[in-house]
Formats: sequence, C-alpha cells, structure tokens
Amino acid sequence: MSIHVTKDVIDQAKLLFRQGKLQELELHLREAVEQDNTNIELYSWLGQFYLQTRQFKRLINELAVVKNHPTILQLYISALRAQKQHQYAIELLLAEKSDNHLLLAMLYKEQGDFTAAHQQLDQQLLKSNSDAQAYWQKALLKNGLNKAHVDRLITLLEKKNATQAEQALYAYSVASYFDKQNDYERAFSFYNQGALAKKASFIHYLPAQELDELEQIEAAFSTAIKAEHALDSESCPVFIVGMPRTGTTLVEQILASHSQVVGADELSDLAMACQSVLHQVRPNKPYPYWADELSKDAYKAIADSYLTLTSSFQSERYFTDKMPLNFKAIGIILRAFPNAKIIHCKRNPLDTIWGNYRQLFGDGIRFSYDLKHLANYYLRYNKLMNHWLSLYPTHILNVEYESLVDETEPQIRRMLNFLELDFESKCLDFHRTERVVHTISNEQVKQPIFKSGIGRWRHYEFALNEVINILKKEH
Repeated sequence: MSIHVTKDVIDQAKLLFRQGKLQELELHLREAVEQDNTNIELYSWLGQFYLQTRQFKRLINELAVVKNHPTILQLYISALRAQKQHQYAIELLLAEKSDNHLLLAMLYKEQGDFTAAHQQLDQQLLKSNSDAQAYWQKALLKNGLNKAHVDRLITLLEKKNATQAEQALYAYSVASYFDKQNDYERAFSFYNQGALAKKASFIHYLPAQELDELEQIEAAFSTAIKAEHALDSESCPVFIVGMPRTGTTLVEQILASHSQVVGADELSDLAMACQSVLHQVRPNKPYPYWADELSKDAYKAIADSYLTLTSSFQSERYFTDKMPLNFKAIGIILRAFPNAKIIHCKRNPLDTIWGNYRQLFGDGIRFSYDLKHLANYYLRYNKLMNHWLSLYPTHILNVEYESLVDETEPQIRRMLNFLELDFESKCLDFHRTERVVHTISNEQVKQPIFKSGIGRWRHYEFALNEVINILKKEH
C-alpha cells in the first residue's frame, strides 16, 4: 500500500471517528490491515482504536503477529496491563531487552514486587537523573527517596527548566519525603508548590463549571427510576464509589479476597459504554439532561456494552469496579443495572480533603490542587451523595473508613451481608491476597490495616483554616 493510499485510509478513519461511527471505523481499519498486513502504521491505528474503545482482548488477539515491533509493543503492553496480564507483559519487555525501566517498574509495582520496582526505578534514574516520573514513583514506595534524591530534586526545581507538569512531580516527591520525616511545614511548602505547578499545567479548566456539574446531575436525575430489564450475565458488578483517598482500594482488596468476587480495579468502561450508546442515540439535550430522554432500551444498551467491555472479569458471582468518581453516575448505574450493588466509601471530611490535596493524580482529577476549591467540591459531592441515598436507600451501602479500621471484622461482615455472601476469613487477611492493583494505594493494601491514616490532617491544621471555615458554614 502506497504512502498516498495509507494517508487516504487514515483520513477516512479520522472522519469516521469524528462522526462517532465506531463500527464502521473498526471495519475500515481491519480491511486496510488485511489488504496490507505488513503496514505497521495501519496496525498502530487499529491498536490505538482498540485501546481508546477499551477492546483490550481484541487488540491482544489482532496485533499478536506484530507485537514485537517497537511501535506496536507499547500498545500491546498497555492492553496486557489493562487485562492484568502483568507477568506476560514483563516477560515480553525483558525478552525484547527493553530499556523502558519506568514501564517495567510500574508493572512490578502493580504486581506487588516492590523490590524489583525499586531496582527498575534506580536503573531509570541512572539513565536519566532528571526523570520526574521515576522520582515520583520512588516517592510513592516505602523508603523510596533518600536525601541525595531530595537534594537533586530541589536543585531541579530551583533551575526552573522543567515543564509545569514535571515541576509538580518534583515538588510532590520532595513533599512526600519531608512528610515521612515529620517535617510538616516544609512538606506543605512543597505540596503547595507542586499544586500550583500542576494547576498551571491545565488548559481550559473552569473550577466553577465542575461544581455546577454536580448540581446539574442532581437536577437531571431527580426521580428514583430503576432498571427493570434482565441482564445477560451471571456476574454482577459492584460499584465502589466515593471521593478519592477514602479507602476505596482497601474495600476492593477486602472484597476481592472473597472466593466469589473478582477485583477489576478502576475501570473507565462505564464512561465508554455511555459514550458508545450516546453516539448511536444522539439525544437532543446535553449531559446530564438527557437522563429522562434516554429510553429503557438505551439504558439496557449501556449495561450490555459495559458487560461486554468487562467480560474478562466475569468469572465469579461479582466483579468490582472501583472508579471513585462513579459517584456522579449512580443515576445512570441504577437505571442501567437491575439490583446494582453500590458501596460508598466515606472518610472524615478533613482527612478526605487533605488526602486529596497531598496526592498528585493523573489529569482526570483536577479539583484537588486548590484547598478552597477542594473544600467546596467536597460539599457538593456530599450533597449529591445525600441525594442518591434519598432516592435509593437500599441500593447504596455507606462504609466509613474509620469504622472499617476500628471494627474491621464487623464491617467486613456488613459488606458481605449487603452482597448476600457468606463470611470468609480470607477477607480479614486481605493483605495476603495476590492480585494486581493499579492504583496509588497498591503498596498500602499489601499491609495489614493501620490506624496512622486517621486524623492525619491534624499535622497540617496550620494550613487548613480556610477549609475548616468553609466546612463550618455548611453546618
């Protein structure tokens, strides 16, 4: 296939994607690959399509013949990672003598091999001693950074040669080090520096719009409509929701230790399922005001699409989806899934707010880099959750982090009772359960429950006066 023909194929692919014609787009790319099965650029486009539409199993099958090509290998590893095939991904990278130490470190870390993760990160920093992501990943590990690392990071910050996103990684890494040294004032100065840098890296971010969205969701989903249709699946999703840093990973690890529960981690499949159906239905109103416009069939289509996307996790009675911000989608969930089980993780408001501010997230969470905005976001989130609880009191179980820490076995029994599951002692020994955990708490859930996270905000009370006043005004 000539360069000109390849360009025509790609231009047509872009057009189909913009039009939302995803089935036609897939067929178009597959036919192009079949006509020229040596064209790596076309394979790459097909692989990117499968990644964006979260068809990981199909990517793994369709691109297996070219998986060792450098252009394809990264896509292939991403799909394996999403399917929790970490050992195979590691073996592939090692067989190819890959020097992508950062990716190997992430795979080892998510698999629970923290020693190997440390070794790979050290190799990465030998290769590039200014690699911002490598420093941050070390900072997330126990005893990750030493004083030499921190001195180097402070020097990098003072030079101001890095991008804003890199400056944020440097600053949060240093802050994490001083936090572990109990030097809280110095830690806060770097948390603040990192938050300012991260916030400055956002383009077209409107905090007020984000707050308004939560109000609009409440208004749009104002009635307690529940799904009536049957689902073509024997495995049911358990949605674990709440603000980030409220114990969602801990709750999932406990449940995933049960013989009838598969822990699927943070999934974006619900958003993808909604998007695919909306491309076909094309409602007249914008999100979230199409809530009542969508038919029962459309909501069933969302459920069916979601179950197709998550099929690899459906080997037991339940699988967990612990995307915290799905708290915004509870109205969709309960209109799409009959008998949906939702566990809402709660935590002390100040611990929640401080826990979010001190964490450097990916770009999907933008509300956490300004304490005032974060406090107001918390209040809107809490109001929305109270709305859902008033509509669906029997479908949502509140689990308080502090109660789970202080009364672990009774709270575990309470969760299992909600899921109509018998108690299993393995849930108490959750830290021994071997499973891949993608989230930033993956090292913590490999340890027994500890109480040091309760009241952690008090170390930074000197910086939280405005937050405390905002919360007081609401009561």
